[in-house]
Amino acid sequence: MPIPGESRSAPATWRDLRVPVTLVALALVVVQLLTRGLAVGSGWFYGDDLELLTDASEQPLTWAFLTSPHDSQLMPGGLLVSAMVESAGVLPWGAAAASIVVLQAFASLACWAMLSEILGARRRALVPLAFYLFTPMTLPGLSWWASALNQVPVQLAFFLVVLWHVRYLRSGRRLHAVLAVASLVLGLACYVKAVLIVLPVLALSLLWWSPVETPDGSWTRRSGRHLRRHLGLWAAYAAAVVAYVAYYIAAVPNPIDTGETTPYLSLADTVLRRALGPALLGGPWTWDDRNPPLATVATSSALATLSCVGVVVLLGWLWRRTEAGIAPLLVALPYLAVSIVLVARGRASLIGSDSGLELRYLADLAPVLTLALALVLRGPGTLAEPPAAGPRLPRRERVIVAAVLLAVVGGAVVSSVRYTEHWHEFPTRTFVQRVAAESQERRLRVLDEPVPAEVVPGTSFPDNLPGRLFATLDTDRVEAFEAGTDLELLADDGAPSAVAVEGATSTGRPADDCGFLVRDEPVVVPMTGEPGEFFWWLEIAYLAGEDGAMTITVGGLDLEGEVRQGLHRYFVRGEGRVDEVTLRTDSPATVLCVDRVSAGSVEPVPVS
Repeated sequence: MPIPGESRSAPATWRDLRVPVTLVALALVVVQLLTRGLAVGSGWFYGDDLELLTDASEQPLTWAFLTSPHDSQLMPGGLLVSAMVESAGVLPWGAAAASIVVLQAFASLACWAMLSEILGARRRALVPLAFYLFTPMTLPGLSWWASALNQVPVQLAFFLVVLWHVRYLRSGRRLHAVLAVASLVLGLACYVKAVLIVLPVLALSLLWWSPVETPDGSWTRRSGRHLRRHLGLWAAYAAAVVAYVAYYIAAVPNPIDTGETTPYLSLADTVLRRALGPALLGGPWTWDDRNPPLATVATSSALATLSCVGVVVLLGWLWRRTEAGIAPLLVALPYLAVSIVLVARGRASLIGSDSGLELRYLADLAPVLTLALALVLRGPGTLAEPPAAGPRLPRRERVIVAAVLLAVVGGAVVSSVRYTEHWHEFPTRTFVQRVAAESQERRLRVLDEPVPAEVVPGTSFPDNLPGRLFATLDTDRVEAFEAGTDLELLADDGAPSAVAVEGATSTGRPADDCGFLVRDEPVVVPMTGEPGEFFWWLEIAYLAGEDGAMTITVGGLDLEGEVRQGLHRYFVRGEGRVDEVTLRTDSPATVLCVDRVSAGSVEPVPVS
């Protein structure tokens, strides 16, 4: 029997503000938006966020831009939002955070609408609502703007698809079917995993509706008749998914073709026992910040195992009280299984089973688990009619349930607060904000050298180059060059610094004050040592009497460089071996006294 505590009257709708439960639900949504809003507002851009802003600043808002792949994602909806945010100003985190909160508000309200459709606007519907609103499972996908542009819309789409699908099956109105398909398209426009929404929806139809529509015959026959009866709706779902997948395969580079061994079993253990088990009880409570700000689950193995035991005990009690059977599990398990396979074929094949400790990959599972929990609380029967109320729990069990809920919510609060702390200060934020502040004081001209890996990973090349990273700043304030005079290098903290080139150096310098005297006839500068890298920077320290130009021959390359009157250092990027460097000016009137030539890696010069 269901777990109720409500009257036996017909359930109110989710919009009926005269019902106290609806007011409580809306209050919970407001609390979620305030707490998550504070968490998001204290964060900042990271990784793909800056790439999204750069792309939006460099490309016009066209259909070609919206349908172009971004980091193995096809997300026209997210790109549209990123373009709107980019237009709000330079590095507008306030606008980005607002976009997250607005999307979350729609998703949370859609969750309550779906739960009210399944359970009625009754007190038991508050349990799965509270789970969705406050579970730490969704926080990592919410804090990172680029991830939120994928995750939150697909959560919204899931709730809407289920809502309109159930209403269509109850009413038979075509409008509800159209809205269900439109909701699926909304999800597909934001995240590739929206194709999985049809799995729990299919289970919902076959397990809760086909027995009512066709009471006789085997389950297979009843399912077939149900699908044929609603062929138009299922054909529309299939058309949307097939069209999306076909375009995705044709247009988006394959993100899972790594050629590495896929650790399915160890990843499944990591996801189910170490990550999902604690998360269902408000965990993980502690986080690992080795890759700030992307903290991962750090629950001890023993506590994780104990959490799984607690989940099993809690679910066993629920199943005994509600007699819901295994059907709710069949709604969630296919989605969970496919999610684990996708992580195994993608991220886990690169960094191993520990990728399962990243709750961001489970954020879209939270709505599915919310639906499954609602179906458990509804108990046996079909969804063809609104739910009936049942008897109240005994007082002792009500006290136990309340205590468990408070403990889970309390644990979720602790987990959320500790996770949010990792987004207050982290290398990307410190680096970019320092450069932005320095650029307001003076114009910066820097080497287009990759920024530190903890700021933007090297795997994101070329988006880890200053020329791309700071494209959203005013172009006359921060400029990055592959060749130029008196360029600076951005230090690990973003401070513009003088440059030291370490590797091969010039040898055989003449003893006079001029060093290597360079005119319009070639002068060979012998080098000793190795650059240390195949791609290197060449530095020429010189004194010139007037402006002009020079030709630099090194490693079979002829490079053109500028000459400025006075004492300067010229930098140019090159590649290959460096045994000698040949210099000549392009005019007899241009004379250089070259003090030093260096080729190799670059390091910032410490301030003494």
